[in-house]
Amino acid sequence: MTQDVSNRDALPHEQRRARRPLGQTERLRRRPDEGRIAGLAAGVAHFVDANPTVVRGIFVATIPLSLGVTVLGYLLLWLLIPGERSN
Repeated sequence: MTQDVSNRDALPHEQRRARRPLGQTERLRRRPDEGRIAGLAAGVAHFVDANPTVVRGIFVATIPLSLGVTVLGYLLLWLLIPGERSN
């Protein structure tokens, strides 16, 4: 029994891989001027259009749940995500 899997996903590739609206061209950047430590939570919150306090709370709440792996992830993102460009 062979099944035709070509029509499994009706969305084009560009829409499947992008989670943000097609018109949004802004990239993920840290916002050190708006942040508490590195501006990472503020940058993520701005990127997903959320409240920075909620994003910070999620980071803090996941620290004990992940046995500290969240801290390593935070530090890694701090190094990898560029800061906001100043004009």
